[in-house]
Amino acid sequence: DNHPIQNVEIKIGASTVQTDINGVFIVNGAIVHEQFAYITAAKAGYMDGSRAMVPTSGKNNVKIMLIPNAPMQIVQSGIDSEVLLPSGTKVAFDGEFQDENGNSYSGVVSVAMFHLLPGNEDIDKLMPGMLYAQTKTNEEAVLETFGMLNVELRGSTGQKLNIKEGHTAEITLKIDDSQTATAPSSIPLWHFDEAKGYWKEDGVATKVGNKYVGEVSHFSWWNCDVFTYTVNLTITVTDANGCSIT
Repeated sequence: DNHPIQNVEIKIGASTVQTDINGVFIVNGAIVHEQFAYITAAKAGYMDGSRAMVPTSGKNNVKIMLIPNAPMQIVQSGIDSEVLLPSGTKVAFDGEFQDENGNSYSGVVSVAMFHLLPGNEDIDKLMPGMLYAQTKTNEEAVLETFGMLNVELRGSTGQKLNIKEGHTAEITLKIDDSQTATAPSSIPLWHFDEAKGYWKEDGVATKVGNKYVGEVSHFSWWNCDVFTYTVNLTITVTDANGCSIT
């Protein structure tokens, strides 16, 4: 909502700081990869946020918007269930869940969901990382999104849960009205690797009417995207005095 959030834990490389009363953080001399800096932001009551960027040797400015982690529905383990957003975006569960240690979970499950449409003017601040990815053949790719979905599952004591290993959930994402006519009949699915800070190709979604439908084996952020491969491009610019910069 464009309000500052205090005491958010920010991590950049080996550095950890907290945001101040104005939601501002400063890290001096952060050690990051030359072509890839990954920043995470976490606070109780919000879904984890992040940003990835190509750093410079000077000042780097970044803005991250956090999404409130507001459970929208409670489901029960052992029972088929469906959680539906007003737009028609939904997730269908088969009732099998596990905790972070891989132990089977039985009980109530709190489900928080957020569907990020490409038309959202704050998409670059709300989405995790950046639109940089790894294909299933381990090649670099740049993505064009047709919508992202974040789902977070919590148990009765607030512990993080996920889909039980060997099981899947069906996700249905409404396609943005501006993209319905151009959306391909099938599209790669990508999940966001929260440890590495980029997207990984992981399955396919099929266009059904004005929605994409696919199966996922776990939850973090999921993204429906077409992609292009990256190339290395070197450009030499010469000024009026004949001086060049590569």
